[in-house]
Parts: sequence; structure tokens; C-alpha cells
Amino acid sequence: MKAMILFRNSAIALLAIASLFSCKITEDPVFEKSATVRLNEAMDNAAKVLTSPANGWVMYYYPEGDQIYGGYTYVMQFDGKRVTVGGELFPEMATSLYSITNDSGPVLSFDTNNHVFHYFATPSGSTSNLYGESGLYQGYKGDFEFIIMKATNEEVILRGKRTGNHIVMKPLAESMHSYLNKVVKMSEDVFVSNFDGKAGSDAVNIYLSLGDRQATVSLPDVKDENGKALSKKVAYIFTDTGLQFYDDVVLNGHTFNVFTFDSATKSLVADGVTYKGSLPAGWHNYQDFIGNYSLVYKDGDATMTGISISELVNGKTFVVSGLSRQFDVLGTYDLGLGRMMIQAQYVGVEGDYRVMMAACDNNAGKVQYTTGGMYGVLSDDGTEMTWVNNQLWSGRTCDTFILYYFTAAGTRVGAASAPWVFSNDSNECWGWQKFVRQ
Repeated sequence: MKAMILFRNSAIALLAIASLFSCKITEDPVFEKSATVRLNEAMDNAAKVLTSPANGWVMYYYPEGDQIYGGYTYVMQFDGKRVTVGGELFPEMATSLYSITNDSGPVLSFDTNNHVFHYFATPSGSTSNLYGESGLYQGYKGDFEFIIMKATNEEVILRGKRTGNHIVMKPLAESMHSYLNKVVKMSEDVFVSNFDGKAGSDAVNIYLSLGDRQATVSLPDVKDENGKALSKKVAYIFTDTGLQFYDDVVLNGHTFNVFTFDSATKSLVADGVTYKGSLPAGWHNYQDFIGNYSLVYKDGDATMTGISISELVNGKTFVVSGLSRQFDVLGTYDLGLGRMMIQAQYVGVEGDYRVMMAACDNNAGKVQYTTGGMYGVLSDDGTEMTWVNNQLWSGRTCDTFILYYFTAAGTRVGAASAPWVFSNDSNECWGWQKFVRQ
């Protein structure tokens, strides 16, 4: 009996083993082609797609991982080896090499220097004041290498390797020059920053920060958990017909993204809804600020005469002379607010030191070296310009400028001395109140 049981068990085991080996032990592949073949095909397809449009492509480009500078339009045409690129900020186009390579996926790389396209990726020290110092040692943290996520004749979608930003390209139906000129004109036409309308039954406000191309969409009558108006901030870019957001803004079931701009009525239009534009109180155009002034400071107890504001770049920047006998100061124009701004900046060099005009919160005894500064708000009749905190220095109020020495590495050494003084023969000028036109 025991032998029979052993035989029976052995037979069962043999049958199990036989059935195991008789089963198909390989699985059907998920892909019919190997990863290498699929990658090569994706690269070949991208190369073909990029060269296919007769008029080239428009690229909606966003530098910096949080899109803090907004978006800028590029136009480009690929010929298989070279790419010709035009951009909003440049009067001419530039040609350089590009490649499509393998880096765990197809990658579009703008290989060689292209001063138009590499502007946002290249460290720069030549644009933020009159003395060639910008502090942008990392540039604008833009991309020049992109992972190709999708490539069809209708659309190319990229992801910046540095920023992770999604970048969209569309084929052009007209010449690159023609399209780019329309975008530039649109960016100049949209000088109104505040728009109001209704989405369904909800009142909507859209505020455009024109300097850094950030939009804030708010529903004034719909409150969030903190009792504040429901709102969201997003970067935007100008198009040939208006503007569009980096991402959809969804508030209370309403979606906002693409707008056309009606220049006749200064309105934004989307999905049949018109958002009427209006200028903020105290708005003045660029030319209104140019002239001769005296500065009232020390909270009204002192006056500095002989100050002038003149044009540097029309519509964008001013030269402010007379605050010091040693240096001039850069002023900028905020188109959306219709205000002038002076902020912390380098004003000269002495030996191994650079001289900084720092922003100061005089009451708190704090200084700041980048964004802190003041807005000049011109009166309706243009006779006085009141200086107010620009609110870019978080938690502080700039009411004073003070001169310091800095090393080339950016370390503060100490208070500057003559000749690096203001016209009051001091290294500080506190309690700014207003410019009075002479």
C-alpha cells in the first residue's frame, strides 16, 4: 500500500512538472519594437517634423522654473543642421546649429551660441543699471535643451531640461517676420493692466503686471477659506491677437487661458465674454515724467535742487541726474501702473570695490540690494511726484537710499565715502517724500 501511494504521488508530481514545461513561459512584448528602434524612430520623426513647415514655427517660451519673468515669443526655422531664430526683444534674427540627440529620450538642443535664443539662458550683467551691473550671474535661468514630448505637423510639445517648463510650438501660417511684428505690436498696444467683466454670474477681475508678464485672475465676490477673494496668479505671453496663460486658470468652475485684445475698446475677449480695460488711478504716460525737479526729503525738512529726469530708452527707462555729483541713477517706467520706479542698483566702481545705492527701511534699520525701491506717482497736473514704497521688498518699506562699498564677490564692506555721496554730501538720503517740478 505504501508503495502504491508513493507511486501515485510521484506520478502526480511528474504530471505537474510536465504540465509546467508544456505551458508558454514567455509573455507577449508590450511593444512590437525594441526601445532603441522606437527612440531612433522618434528622433527621425522629430527631425522631419521640425523641417516641414514652409514658414517655420512659433515657440511660446518661458524661462525660469516658476515662470517669474513671464513668457516670450520666438519664431524659428530649421533646415536639418541650422536654425534661424527671431525673438520679441531683438530687431534681427540669428542663425546657429541645433541637434536632436538621445538622453533617455529625444532631445532638441540649440548647440552653438545664438545671441537671440540664448538670451534667457546666458549670464548677463549689462541691463539693469547705467553702469553695466545687473546681478544676473545665472542669467534668467532659461532653457536651451528640451526633451521632445510630442512632435506632429500640427504641434510640438517640449519640456525644458533645466526648468521643467512645458514649451509649445505651432507651425506658422505666415512669414516669421510678419508674425513677430504682430506680437511686438500687441505687446506695445496692451498698456492697460486692469480688466473687469463677468463669467456666468461671477464678477471677474484680471490684472496684468506688464513688467514681468504675470496675470492675476480674481473673483471679487467669491471668497476662499481665508475670506479673501478667490484668485490665482499665472504667467502669460503675448500672441499676434492677444495673450494667453502658461496654464489654464480654473476658478469656481470657470476656465481662463486664451484672450484676444480689442485695441479700439482696450478690452480682453474670451469665449464671447468682454473684460473691459481701465487705467489705474494716477496713471501717466512715459513722457509726462521727463523734466526738472527738486527733491523734498528728511520727511519734508530738507530740499535738494537741480534734479532732472531725461529719456534713456523711450517708454522704458530714464536717467535721473543731480541726486549726486558723482553718478546718475537709472529709473524705470511701469507701463501698467503709469509710474516711475527707482530701486537698489550699482552706481560706480572705486578700485576693487563696487558702489551700491541700496534700498533702506530707515525706521527698521534694514537694507536691501536688489528689488527694494520706490515708485514715483505723478499728480494729475504733473507738478509733483510722490514717492511710495514699491512693495517688492517683502515685509519692509523703502523710504531711504544709502551708499555702500561692495567687493566683486558681493560682500558689503561698509558705508561709501566721498566722492560717492549724494548732493547733500552724505552717504544717505533718507525720508524721500516727493519731487517738485521746477
